[in-house]
Amino acid sequence: MADKNKKAAETNEEVSFTITPLTSNQLAKLYGISLKTLYRWLEPFRDSIGEKYGRYYNNAQVKIILQKLGMPLEIIKG
Repeated sequence: MADKNKKAAETNEEVSFTITPLTSNQLAKLYGISLKTLYRWLEPFRDSIGEKYGRYYNNAQVKIILQKLGMPLEIIKG
C-alpha cells in the first residue's frame, strides 16, 4: 500500500518549467520522439500554434504545444 501512495505522490508533484524558444529538434528530443512523429503530433494543432519564424517556435507557441501535448516526460523525470 505504501508503494501505491508513493507513486500517487510522485505523479501529483508540481514541476517548474521555464518556457523558452525551442527548435523542432529540441522539442522532439524533450518528448523522446523522432522529428517526423513530432510533426505528426503537431498537425492537428497547426492553426492554433501558427508558423515558425526561422528555426524556433516562440515562447507563446511553445506554451501552446505544451498545453496540447502535455509536459514532456524528459522534464518530469528530471
